[in-house]
Amino acid sequence: MCRNYLRDYGGPLVDWPGDDVKPDWAALYPIPASKRIEDRPTKKRRHAQQAAGASAADTEVSSDDDDDFWLSPRMACRLHFAGRQYVNAWCLQDSGGYDQPVLDDLPPVVVPYAKGKAWMAAYTQAAMRLVRRLEKGVELRPNCTAEELVLHRLIDMAKISWEEEDEVVAEAVKGLPRSTLDEDFDLVSDAAFQDHDVLMLFDMPQLINTSEMSQMMGCANLHPQDWFKPFKQHLTSNHV
Repeated sequence: MCRNYLRDYGGPLVDWPGDDVKPDWAALYPIPASKRIEDRPTKKRRHAQQAAGASAADTEVSSDDDDDFWLSPRMACRLHFAGRQYVNAWCLQDSGGYDQPVLDDLPPVVVPYAKGKAWMAAYTQAAMRLVRRLEKGVELRPNCTAEELVLHRLIDMAKISWEEEDEVVAEAVKGLPRSTLDEDFDLVSDAAFQDHDVLMLFDMPQLINTSEMSQMMGCANLHPQDWFKPFKQHLTSNHV
């Protein structure tokens, strides 16, 4: 009997709206005054920081709320664009015959599970949840192992599109307010993840099995059958 991985997470399933959702990123992710850049065009983060630093002494002192700010409207928009691309790439594979480039996104030890429709359906839901949280302005922190890997991929995709100056993404963020953190992909990674254990599976596939080593390293839920178990049960509905 085929296992229903969709039940593992326990939260509501996502009804994918496609590309019709147009979030108000500026309202969802307001920029504190100390992190705002007014009418200072920039392509690289260091330029943004220089522009902001020039007037930092003349602006109000940062508050605790300012220090907690790490996801700007432009960054949220970039991640959302990457998320839609990622989800659509999975969802368009209705036949279950996933392309090798798609499977290459996963640790090789996970691929045999990913070839199953039930596992992939749950993985797709994990990606959709991250996109929906962005659209709701909910804190973007993964709540299961599958969401962790997806978010790693979204950050990578968003960074590449910025580095390559993707015209479609540039147009999407053009009218949004600027902040000093608009291209700080490292900060997003540092703030969003508690650890990067899932990435270790690329080089240490043995970690999927509970062992003295994995316990010593504090690894949990790395076996593909455990990828959809929530870290925090009370957060399983925060995407709706």
